[in-house]
Order: sequence, then structure tokens, then C-alpha cells
Amino acid sequence: MKNKLIGIGLAVALFITGAVVGAVIDRSWVRKGPAAEKTTPGKAGRVGKRHARMIKRFRKRLNLTDEQTAAVSKILTESRQRMRGDRKKAREDIRKLLNPEQLKKYERMLERRQKRRRNRRGRRGRRGR
Repeated sequence: MKNKLIGIGLAVALFITGAVVGAVIDRSWVRKGPAAEKTTPGKAGRVGKRHARMIKRFRKRLNLTDEQTAAVSKILTESRQRMRGDRKKAREDIRKLLNPEQLKKYERMLERRQKRRRNRRGRRGRRGR
């Protein structure tokens, strides 16, 4: 009975060790791969990880070459920057249309939206995603 428990304990320890080693290898490959380039300052951690996962998925499913992977990475980065600029411009244009009372409400709406987004990210992180 004692030997059986020791065997089970060793099997569990071996499984956990394998999972940790696999995670370390996977993360180090992603960071060193073509998609590991930094994105935007301040958001580099979150956005960079999402970007790297997307590139990794493209590379695997589409069997991309290194050149194709770099090109796709560049396209996605430029696209994200364009969208961010478009969103900022739209907000500026909306602000110009509003009277002072409406502007206060609009700013509060944006703040609440940002807070909800931060809270959603926190919930996802706790589930291990």
C-alpha cells in the first residue's frame, strides 16, 4: 500500500514537472519567434501576448514561412495602430459636437466603459486564459 502511494506521488510529480517544462519551453519559443517584437508601449505585455498567440496560430495552421510570418506580424501591427488612430479621431470629433453638459456625460460613459473592460480582463486572467 505504501509503495503504491509513493508510485502515485511520483507519477503526479512527474506530470507536474512535465507541464511546467512544457510551458516554459512554449513561452520561450514564442518570445524568441518572429512575433515577439514589442508592440505599443504600456500595453506591450497584454497586446504583445495576444499578437504572439495570433501569429503562432497563423504560422501553425497556415504553415507560414519566416518571411510570411514577419509580413503578417507587420500587417497586424499596422492595422492595430490605424484602428487606434481612427478611434481617437472619432472621439475627438464627437467631443466637438457636444455641449458642456453632454461632454461631461460622454466622458463618464468612456470612463465606465474603460473600467468594465479592465474588470473583464481581470476575470479572464483568473480563469487562466
